[in-house]
Amino acid sequence: MKNIINQLFNLRQIQPSPVRVKKSLLILVTVVIWSLVIIGSAYAAGIVIRGGNCSVESFKNASGVNVDPSGYITGLSVNVVPDQNDKATYVNYLNGIVGYAHYGVAKLEQIKKAGGRITPDPLLNNPYHCLLSGDPKKLVSLFTRY
Repeated sequence: MKNIINQLFNLRQIQPSPVRVKKSLLILVTVVIWSLVIIGSAYAAGIVIRGGNCSVESFKNASGVNVDPSGYITGLSVNVVPDQNDKATYVNYLNGIVGYAHYGVAKLEQIKKAGGRITPDPLLNNPYHCLLSGDPKKLVSLFTRY
């Protein structure tokens, strides 16, 4: 019986491919670096950017967002430019927003003061990607619409 179960589930040792290992290491290093940047001085100078309409309802209904019974949201997709004085990165990022008629911008420091939390969530094609959590009513009031 044990042999049948082992064959059924193919419980042999699985070796990851070198490409997978490299991608995993890249993601790990990126997360560590972004964690240090966001936790460190970036709170004083960073910018949080959210593509689309910035309203309580759009935050709550966004893809991947969880809303607890009190209305607190987790998992809102945003991008963080770690230095608001880095105009080149900011402009390059804004030029990359496609498909949104509007976007909102808030200061990272204000997000933190309002009880918001930024969690780095870099993607292979977007190292600025993060997840925002907090009270959507407080968060929305911090975003300037463009």
